[in-house]
Amino acid sequence: MTERRLFAPELPPEGGRIVLDAESRRHARVLRLAPGAALTLFDGRGSVAQGALLEGGDCRVEPPSRAAMLTPALTLVLGLPKGKTLDVCVRAATELGVSSIELAICARSQRVAEPKLERLARVVREAARQSELLHLPRLRPPAPLAEVAARAPEQALRLGCFAREGASAEADPALTTATEVFVAVGPEGGFTPEEIAGLRAAGYRSHPLGPSILRVETAVPVALALARLAAGS
Repeated sequence: MTERRLFAPELPPEGGRIVLDAESRRHARVLRLAPGAALTLFDGRGSVAQGALLEGGDCRVEPPSRAAMLTPALTLVLGLPKGKTLDVCVRAATELGVSSIELAICARSQRVAEPKLERLARVVREAARQSELLHLPRLRPPAPLAEVAARAPEQALRLGCFAREGASAEADPALTTATEVFVAVGPEGGFTPEEIAGLRAAGYRSHPLGPSILRVETAVPVALALARLAAGS
């Protein structure tokens, strides 16, 4: 039987009764869960608990356990694409276990309204629930690319997906020892030459994705998966 998982932002250390939020109650109804149904609840910060649905839609849970985060810690620096593409990229990045999604305003970013972070947070929670991940990535409001790229700490490995640079998707050997990795992917049309120069000046080196030019919604999972594979995680 498929595991039934619900998001619960607060799991009491000693266990007990918890009140589910509207989103989790709605999901329980979609699953047609009856009182007494066994559940797994996660808080998005690494804690997970077994529980059972109660009358009225709340849950009783056992004391939670904690899981370690995936290593290396991956941060996606994403040049802001158009709305539907943004949802696809955020979902894919969450499924691949990134620790943070940093939205960057680029020269070729679509001139659309600022994305609703709460809507994107729902996409993240749904993707984490389906992928059985216990840590939700951090989401922050969009900022200029130079500002976002500079958030990488000094010890982080910095990789940039620069179109037409290297046909071979050969992994950077530094990934085998890195503990934190920033991966920058441009919006539709990619980074401009000026942006690539700025990223290089900020310490980002080329992260080839193969011989073809990829759409951003393809480039994001490929770039992150190659980094995960090369790091042995």
